[in-house]
Amino acid sequence: MNAHKQSSYNARRLLIDMWSFIRPYRGRFWLATVLRFTSDLVWLYPAWALGEITNFFVSFERGQSLERFWWLMAGFAGAGLYRFVVIEFAKFSGYQVAERIGLDARVQALQHLFSLDLRWHETMRSGAKLKRISRGGEGLNRILRFFYTNILEASLNIVAVSIILHTLGLGFSLAFFFYVFTYYALSYVQTRRAERSRALLQAGLAGIIASDNHGDGRSLLAGMEWLDGHGGSVQARLLAVENPAAILADEDTVPVPAMRVRRSWYTALKDFVIGGKEA
Repeated sequence: MNAHKQSSYNARRLLIDMWSFIRPYRGRFWLATVLRFTSDLVWLYPAWALGEITNFFVSFERGQSLERFWWLMAGFAGAGLYRFVVIEFAKFSGYQVAERIGLDARVQALQHLFSLDLRWHETMRSGAKLKRISRGGEGLNRILRFFYTNILEASLNIVAVSIILHTLGLGFSLAFFFYVFTYYALSYVQTRRAERSRALLQAGLAGIIASDNHGDGRSLLAGMEWLDGHGGSVQARLLAVENPAAILADEDTVPVPAMRVRRSWYTALKDFVIGGKEA
């Protein structure tokens, strides 16, 4: 697979492929989506009810009826009950669909793999292909779970909060959108280095993190930052970008050139006197 074919697989193609796996379970998928959406929509009521209760008691006078307060409290309790019951049903149904599409993707890929000629298995890295199949099925599972746990809730909250703030004034809405934009922009910048470390881990070039005691790739990330800061940008790119891509494409990797590490005059003198190394 060349770079052109890899780059042609975009988000639109991913959604089309995901829907082909979701289609057999579309009834359960839409049920989970509607339940999750309505549970998040109903959960907006408590914030509004709390504000109304506060306004009610601020203007409360002796002898005034408490009927409105009790109606607000009843709605508060009903919204909470609906939220916590329905959201569990939505997760139960949606997560089942996520597990099933992940398994179906693995089965379909394995069926295609087994239908290939034995010569292909002798010439290609079948083990690497099986790992990619497993990661692909798990990826579909995680994407659909992320849709239920984050995308639906975040989308609804952004729209609802924008409408609420717009009723208070245009400046509040603009400030909210500015906050969202800057937050995601800074988040993207801060996570780029972490993505490079994950690329190394997924490509199997994790030998340099043998001393990682945390298990989360922090030593790898520190190593890449060190390379960037000591004139090793070429080595860092080979380790984090080019060689992982070559391994995933079953191509030959590029040897990483040695990098001369700069030493201070004190370190060079100490190595020369104690260790017998050349200064």
